[in-house]
Amino acid sequence: MNKYLKVLLVLFTLTFTNIYFSSYTTKVYPNHLVRQSYLTQLKQFEKATSSFDQQVEKASSKDKTKLLKAYLELRKEYKKAEFLMTYFDAEFVNQFINGAPLLHLEQNVANLNILEPEGLQVIDETLYEEELDIDVLRNLAGKLKKNVTTLVDNHQQIKIYNRHIFEASRLELIHTLSLGITGFDTPASLQGINDAQHTLSQLSTTFSFYEKSQTKTETKQLAKEVSSLLEKGAKYIRKNNDFDRFNRFEFIQKYINPAYGKILDLHLST
Repeated sequence: MNKYLKVLLVLFTLTFTNIYFSSYTTKVYPNHLVRQSYLTQLKQFEKATSSFDQQVEKASSKDKTKLLKAYLELRKEYKKAEFLMTYFDAEFVNQFINGAPLLHLEQNVANLNILEPEGLQVIDETLYEEELDIDVLRNLAGKLKKNVTTLVDNHQQIKIYNRHIFEASRLELIHTLSLGITGFDTPASLQGINDAQHTLSQLSTTFSFYEKSQTKTETKQLAKEVSSLLEKGAKYIRKNNDFDRFNRFEFIQKYINPAYGKILDLHLST
């Protein structure tokens, strides 16, 4: 066999091998990317919770400014994971992570047990009291750390499908316009507007996974439109983040409502 034939044989073998193995390349599914992102955000939230708890333990009532900064960082990490966290574990989140600061009944027990509220909303009210009760805050921060660790551990093996992502996203938009930008979730700090920015940015990233991984033109375009709408909504908040002056009607009309509808269209086309 001459040199020319040997070179052709080598080239043919390499080409065939490349084609053969490329056909078995694992396809990247957007819901898998969303799951990876969610687990990462959960860990970030757990880390922020632990950091907040440590700072509260070392602080005194005079360290309010430093604790407020740590709390706002904690809220930001929570909002990034909230839409799937609440979708999969609404009862636990509402009772232990971000429930209303109201007395409530213990669930699934024979006796009538009234429980004290705990979680981020209670921490919000405690931190923004005129006189900071550091002992109460330590108790709340410790409980939150424990509950977040429990939730993160429980969600490590969670399976996330496209349907879950679309439904959770639409529910989160409803939550944002009804409980977020109204201030219900942040009764003392009124951080609901800034919270919405973090929520929309995270949802925009979520749908960018669909834009990048879809081959069907219509689905790819819908995902692009949803991601763009959500990012524009986040930018709108960055420019207009005063709670009292924020134009909620314009925000809902331009960003929330269109995104809500297009997510449903995307769901139906996927």
